[in-house]
Amino acid sequence: MTEIPLDRAVKRYEQAIATLETAGETLSAEQILEVLVARDAIQAVINDTTQDNPGSLIAKVNELDLRLRKQTDAINRVVTLADLREIINPPQKDWWWLLDPPQPLPWLDYYDWLWISLALAFLTASASLTVDIAQRLLSSGSNQMGILGIVGQSVLTALTAGGALTKPGRQGVEHFLTTLKIPKR
Repeated sequence: MTEIPLDRAVKRYEQAIATLETAGETLSAEQILEVLVARDAIQAVINDTTQDNPGSLIAKVNELDLRLRKQTDAINRVVTLADLREIINPPQKDWWWLLDPPQPLPWLDYYDWLWISLALAFLTASASLTVDIAQRLLSSGSNQMGILGIVGQSVLTALTAGGALTKPGRQGVEHFLTTLKIPKR
């Protein structure tokens, strides 16, 4: 009985990942490249439609892929995958070449909850002031200026709420700030 090409490729990939996992501080760029190239070989065999690929081997590939993803930090401590991608030039669908470390959030983004909470508090205060002013003006005999003031304040409160609390509102504010040439952070 002949050996299935995928079986041979999976064994190579499994051995390369085992070496990667046990290398620790002695991990080298060559070992990392061996894992990535072994994964390329698996993908080439899977993409070959003339070959039968048993489900058990596909499941094994999935298990090995999970093990590879767990090694992302170790890989990124040794090599910069962006540099390797420039040499190899893999397709974007080959995710194993894209195991870059996650980008940390800018420190200002950690306080988004605070700004949203403050916006809600000020909008609540503005809405209650609008209602209070409307009641006072209407009870003392309203004139056109009083009604215009109430309507204007109500419209501004609604626009502010829409800008602060909805995605289209935020996009509108961003567009407005961009037209004023205020740079994004």
